[in-house]
Amino acid sequence: TLRPCSPLRDGDRAMRVACAGLGLALLLAVGRATETPSTQQLERFLRWFDSVGAQRANVTVAAFPEPLGLGIKATGNVQAGSEILRVPLAAVMSRDTIVRHPSASGARKAIAAEQDDESVIVVFLLLQRMLGEASPWAPYMAVLPEHAPSTLSWSDAELNATAAAFPTLAEQARDRQEAARELASSWVR
Repeated sequence: TLRPCSPLRDGDRAMRVACAGLGLALLLAVGRATETPSTQQLERFLRWFDSVGAQRANVTVAAFPEPLGLGIKATGNVQAGSEILRVPLAAVMSRDTIVRHPSASGARKAIAAEQDDESVIVVFLLLQRMLGEASPWAPYMAVLPEHAPSTLSWSDAELNATAAAFPTLAEQARDRQEAARELASSWVR
């Protein structure tokens, strides 16, 4: 459930929210795609969002001018402390929901053994990208940022540059990348 920290008027962008759990709405509130999703992609996402049982009260997802990107926009007046979004746990990408998801059936042991939740989510996102339109998450995937800052996506050059000043960080990043590659390969066998 997301609630605004201060009242919102019609058209306001809801950036400051109190969150009782991480969910796809929070990702949208901070995410920024390389290209702003089209109106059709946003409409398709909202239909999907509603179809998974999510609820919105006087807010919608909207594209804002750069550098803001996607966010939650008030479509009516919203009082401070009132619920603006409710997202069912099944529609949140977490270790628990991923383990139960049909597309992860071949990887349950690998997921259970993986210690790093971020790696599990990243590999699941990659799997959903590979599935393309066949993924039940396709409308959501279409509005996600193309790139999110993570040491998992650092190139060798970035790791080498980091190693000079922060050798432990670079080593941990390499270890996480290797663990993610192993996890990914166990999912696509």
